[in-house]
Amino acid sequence: MKNIKAAIFQGPKRPLTIETVSLRAPGPDEVLVRLKATGLCHSDLHILDGHNPMTFPMVLGHECCGVVEACGDQVRDLAFGDLVIPYVMPECGECILCKDRRTNACITTQAVTSEMDGRILWGDTPVATFLGLGTFAEYVVVKASRTAKIDPRADPEAACYISCGAATGLGSVLLAAKVKANESVAVFGLGGIGLNVVQGARLAGAKNIIGIDVNPAKEAVARQYGATDFICTRNCDDVPAEVARITGMGADHTFDCVGNPAVLNTAFLSANPLWGECHNIGIAAEGDTYGFDPRSFRSGGRKVGGVMMGNAKAKTDLPQMVNWDLSGKIDLKGLISHRLRLEEINEGFDLLRAGQANRIVITF
Repeated sequence: MKNIKAAIFQGPKRPLTIETVSLRAPGPDEVLVRLKATGLCHSDLHILDGHNPMTFPMVLGHECCGVVEACGDQVRDLAFGDLVIPYVMPECGECILCKDRRTNACITTQAVTSEMDGRILWGDTPVATFLGLGTFAEYVVVKASRTAKIDPRADPEAACYISCGAATGLGSVLLAAKVKANESVAVFGLGGIGLNVVQGARLAGAKNIIGIDVNPAKEAVARQYGATDFICTRNCDDVPAEVARITGMGADHTFDCVGNPAVLNTAFLSANPLWGECHNIGIAAEGDTYGFDPRSFRSGGRKVGGVMMGNAKAKTDLPQMVNWDLSGKIDLKGLISHRLRLEEINEGFDLLRAGQANRIVITF
């Protein structure tokens, strides 16, 4: 067992506490990773604020980048010193799902994302890990199948962002929706994920990239990352009509990056009624339900569907996204507005709640 510092979630609407916990050694198919950076995500915030109930005590966090410090004896593709991104979705590379480009799921997904595997003890108390990761800690033990080796020149602060926000945003456009050149895109919610949807649409060569947010201050950064138009929902009574005015009939693709049922419904109605596709990326609160007026389907072409982690596979897609950042095709470091220490993590979530941050990174 290795003693490490971790931020412990002890129940909703309570601050995280920094504690010393014990982390077990990696198993035969696992690696020990010393984290260099981890990001704060709205998925973690939803748990902290009680919108998505979870087991506790728990170490939250799922966005990270670090260095391999030890490998189990069955690990062949990773070694001591490798710079890696531990990722929510495993990629065994052998199962029928891993070989299918239509999904980033793996038959091992449920098993490897187990929250209670006994890897962390707080005294004698077992501690859960969010999605089997728990990155609000100095070290993590994870399956090698969900660990992507990346270019050692990568900036860990930017690379940690790829493991959730960037993979979800970029992947939703390029891998899930497969947006084509000259198509139109409307992005609802211009946080960390939404801005990466904007970047992805720019890479795809979209003609109209419409950023939509309640906060007018988001316009400048949205245009910086590729938005051609901006709609502030505070000043617009009919967003679908405005999207139709800009695009002609409605967007070819709309992306809900918020997870609010009303926002998803507006995003759906903003899609072209004959062939538009609405992609749900944002995570709804526990108990929320989505509903649509049946008449909105009457034309027969408009569709809605969900996307998990941008359809991005760990070992196949994440290293390529790192290379895009290194080559300047995308800009991830520019989206990081705050860098904090682990001891300042509660201040970081306060900034996230107040909408005062694009992306917050905890550095070790």
